[in-house]
Amino acid sequence: MWYTTLIRVGLLALLMVVDVGGQVQQSTLAQNVVGLGVSFNQMNRASLAGSLMYAHRLTTTGRQWSFSSFDVIPLPTNPYISMTSVTTGVAQEMGCIGKLCIVLPLAAGITSNGTNTGWGWTSALLLSYPIGHWRIMPNVRVNATSVGHGAGPQMTFGVMIGVRLDP
Repeated sequence: MWYTTLIRVGLLALLMVVDVGGQVQQSTLAQNVVGLGVSFNQMNRASLAGSLMYAHRLTTTGRQWSFSSFDVIPLPTNPYISMTSVTTGVAQEMGCIGKLCIVLPLAAGITSNGTNTGWGWTSALLLSYPIGHWRIMPNVRVNATSVGHGAGPQMTFGVMIGVRLDP
């Protein structure tokens, strides 16, 4: 059922606020990052979704970011309907393996499908790998909304290309 996914994401959110501490790797994540991405969901009529995100590190030494995203997500309905979602929240760096960092964002906000407006939230497992000022960020995301016409949480697999905004 959809609520088991909601419970799992809620538990994931609790893990985000717990500092994992004891990390010996230096974070390779930047102070400010903006990204543009595409996601795939095989269960929808239109399988591709688009995302735009911005993250700002809350402290210079911390592993928490303010995280905002804008998503356009197709719904598995007939006729075809897409929803747009504007969310903001936090992202927690869980650790790094070499240059590859593991990040868990959780955000909530407003979603619209053209005729209805309601709540929406998103969470993800995002990997971030730096290539110069650029970042490659493969991810698995869950998006849920109150205006999804009974679609339930939508899981997507995607990749984002980001750029570091720091000097």
